[in-house]
Amino acid sequence: MLGVETPLSVVIPAPPARAGILARTVYSLTQQTRTDFEIVIATDGGNPAMPEIRQAIDPILEATQTKIPLRYVHSPRTRGQEDVAHRNHTRNAGWRAAKGRLIWLVGCDFLWPPHGAAHLIAEHEAAVARGKPAVFTPVMGSLPGRPGGWLAESRDYLNGEETFDEMIKRLGTRRGVFCGFPNEHRRGAPDSKVLDTLIEGMPSCPRIMYEALGGYDERFLGWGGNNEEFTNRLYAFRDMGLIELRLLRSVCLLHQPHARPPGRALNGKL
Repeated sequence: MLGVETPLSVVIPAPPARAGILARTVYSLTQQTRTDFEIVIATDGGNPAMPEIRQAIDPILEATQTKIPLRYVHSPRTRGQEDVAHRNHTRNAGWRAAKGRLIWLVGCDFLWPPHGAAHLIAEHEAAVARGKPAVFTPVMGSLPGRPGGWLAESRDYLNGEETFDEMIKRLGTRRGVFCGFPNEHRRGAPDSKVLDTLIEGMPSCPRIMYEALGGYDERFLGWGGNNEEFTNRLYAFRDMGLIELRLLRSVCLLHQPHARPPGRALNGKL
């Protein structure tokens, strides 16, 4: 496809207020064992120059000397809805700017294990080799702790003084409130299984899925239904036998503690 240059684009919608959380997400991506992917950060409102986000992220890129390309995309919020975070216009701006054959659109508040990108690409390639492309969602869990203390608790990890595994051993994990499939987590080699339902998930799709469906419905606001509505539309492709829905059991993304965003309960349409 013209303009598609990389195996994978990790697309992260992020409001400026989440810059500290986003910094840890990006750092976890710079520590991946496979680096032939790109990161696209789509800012959710705020100043087009993205000073809060760039001040948090640019020093990480310099300190880690990562070779993973990272690009910023600004996406202004709808007038009158400036206080509602996680808008679908931001998700759409991010994936449309991405260059990957695969799009993994993930919240800005998750940490990736170091093998995350490698396992996802490997399982996508295995699905194609079997003759049917797949949409994957990872296992999801949460990190313990209070929202106000998390940034301090994770500082050693962010500064490179502690590995991902060392931090997890120190802090532990918990199931959290996500669908997540925590009991399905498998350590070791890349591994996935067929799913009946994605629920909400963090689906990774071949780019053609986004193009065929037109991305996310920008009439949805706030938290919850905006993700679920998109994943529900993927079922039509599954029901026609064009794709599989699969759980990426060998990758567990971990949610970082933070205060609830404004507009979390706003799930209606404009």
